[in-house]
Amino acid sequence: MAEIKIETEEDRKEEQGGEKKIKTSETAELQGPPKKKSDAKKKAFSRKGKEKELEALKTALEALEKERDELKEHNLRVHAETENFKKRMIREKEDFARYSNEKVVKELLPIVDNLERAVTHAKEAGESGAFLEGVEMTLNLFGQTLEKIGVTPVASVGETFNPEKHEAVQQIESADHEPNVIVSEFQKGYMLNTRLIRPAMVVVSKSPENK
Repeated sequence: MAEIKIETEEDRKEEQGGEKKIKTSETAELQGPPKKKSDAKKKAFSRKGKEKELEALKTALEALEKERDELKEHNLRVHAETENFKKRMIREKEDFARYSNEKVVKELLPIVDNLERAVTHAKEAGESGAFLEGVEMTLNLFGQTLEKIGVTPVASVGETFNPEKHEAVQQIESADHEPNVIVSEFQKGYMLNTRLIRPAMVVVSKSPENK
């Protein structure tokens, strides 16, 4: 006789439960562990965060380097300006020391001119004696004093005319001189160190005109 199997309600429940377990297991295998997916997301977020942090640090570093370069340039400029100011002050101080007595010298030059004229006229008149010697001594003393403070006469007679040192008051024809040569001097010129304080008043030669 064929075996007759009576399926009870409990048997049906067990079979359905087994199918559910199999389906749940298959679904879990297909989807994979949820924990691993969460770790990948965390790693992705962490990597993006680090990239943003590095970018922010790079931007901050560039800003600091720019600020450093600007401060360095500013310091160099201030240093250069300070050095130029020091040099200018030293130069002005030296110029003041060398030329502070220019006004006094200019006041003394007419006295020297008069003493020279007196000596010249006395010699031309054939005079001699103690008076002339006294005037010459005074004139020499003036010359030595002026030389000590840096005053020197401008070379003129026989020199080529130089408008920076000479003032032409007359021009004469001369076959004995090259053109533009100083023939004689009306009044001496003087230099105070390297500065012209009075030009020499001179007579300058020119070529004779062909008649």
